[in-house]
Amino acid sequence: MDKHIIKWLILGAAIRLYLCTSEWVHILGNRVEIATPLNSFKRVNEGVYLLKQGVNPYDGDMVHEIPVVLWFLTFAAEYLKHWLPFLYVLIDICTACVLYKASKVFVRRKLTVQCAELVHYAKDTEELQYHQSDESTIPFLVLMAYLFNPLSIFNSAGLTSTVFSNLLLSLALYGLIDHHLLMFLFAAVIESHRNLYPVILLAPAVLVFNKNGKLKTILHVIVPFIVLSFALFRLNYSLMGDESWNFIDGTLGFM
Repeated sequence: MDKHIIKWLILGAAIRLYLCTSEWVHILGNRVEIATPLNSFKRVNEGVYLLKQGVNPYDGDMVHEIPVVLWFLTFAAEYLKHWLPFLYVLIDICTACVLYKASKVFVRRKLTVQCAELVHYAKDTEELQYHQSDESTIPFLVLMAYLFNPLSIFNSAGLTSTVFSNLLLSLALYGLIDHHLLMFLFAAVIESHRNLYPVILLAPAVLVFNKNGKLKTILHVIVPFIVLSFALFRLNYSLMGDESWNFIDGTLGFM
């Protein structure tokens, strides 16, 4: 990665670290525009506390995060207690890097396709075509748009679980662009369990990974998605001390 890109990443991280290690973390964490019942750090923190006490956090209506993420944050709260803000910032910076890489791959693929089909393009369409400079310009603009987007900054500084959603969705997008089926499935399945709505990503995934239009190829996308979804349901079930299924009502049912 270029040095000037690293400098922008450091600046984006510095802004987030300043906000989440100051009194702004409490202000942002209490703003309804940023913190909701689905992503609030307070609610997740309450769920972590209940887990440590051996109480099912889904018995009430406080926690709406899936068990596997709660257990991850329980581990982080125990061993990285004073480093939690850094963890959230690191995840957000990783998201920016993934989006940068994804856009770079996207432009590179478009340039390759354009070179192969250039003879069929109409005259005087040069302004509408991709240029070699776009391979660096467009990814840079994507990086800037995420790093300095107020909503992404405030969600990271407010320690909301939106940072996890942003990372998972960016990984799913990268998987689609670079044709990494496993990466797409991993990210899309977890995020679908958290928010449900990303399940619609199956539609573009079928189009991307099914080039020949055969049913067998379509099943190669849908069946693994279903299998991994059931596996994640079973993992969440096992992580609950009382082996209860009520986490489904507390997460997907809440929406």
